[in-house]
Amino acid sequence: SVPIFDKNVLVVGGGDSASEYVQYLVEQGNKVTLSYRRENFSRMLDHNLDALYALEKNNLIQILYKSNVKELRNQDGPLVVFEEEQLGEKSYDHVVLALGGTTPKNFLQLLGIKFKDNWPILDHNYQTNITGLFLAGDLASGPKGGSIITAFNSAATIMEYLNSSQLIPHHAQEDLCRDSLY
Repeated sequence: SVPIFDKNVLVVGGGDSASEYVQYLVEQGNKVTLSYRRENFSRMLDHNLDALYALEKNNLIQILYKSNVKELRNQDGPLVVFEEEQLGEKSYDHVVLALGGTTPKNFLQLLGIKFKDNWPILDHNYQTNITGLFLAGDLASGPKGGSIITAFNSAATIMEYLNSSQLIPHHAQEDLCRDSLY
């Protein structure tokens, strides 16, 4: 994956993947906010839940319980519009969607992603109609279903495209090459 350091990152989700993204991003020195639509976590392994609560207790993350992303706009980076009036709009450097193994069609459509036959329309690099927004893994596998291999392959294709299009700074490319050797 692309290294993210010292950035303001929003993670959307409430499962183990969301918790693991949060933990990793905090370790990399990022300011992390987790948006979760419910009041309590119910689908997370104990060790991931304990890690989240410890990070929250130590003020290393902010958890927005009962929060719902209504819209995602590009305004010199992601601008997130929440359904909840008290949360309003917030800018982030990056947004990570950790939404599980089924296609959250309504949510993706709210973001402005176009669909055909109930599946997101993606180009050959897995980019949506929104420039710079890519889908990988189960979100990109279509009706045939996904596997860990298709998830890795879609992510690899995205990374190759980002690398070749110079969207990743040169020093980050060197880190990716070095890290992929191990």
